[in-house]
Amino acid sequence: AITYFVLHRKAHLDHHWARKWLPHHYDHHMGKDQQSNWGVRSDWIDNMIGTRKVWKGSLREQLRYSKIKD
Repeated sequence: AITYFVLHRKAHLDHHWARKWLPHHYDHHMGKDQQSNWGVRSDWIDNMIGTRKVWKGSLREQLRYSKIKD
């Protein structure tokens, strides 16, 4: 439970860090479909139940990320 809260908070405070270390959670918040990618610490549950949708690395994501990159 502690790692969930620590990682979740870090991901929300630093989206560059989240993009690198928690891409599945980054996809949940930054991607088109907010009803997918529910895993915070891992994407295994989303893979298991079929809710994993990759956003990071897509053309639209790369264009958007290049605009907000520090």
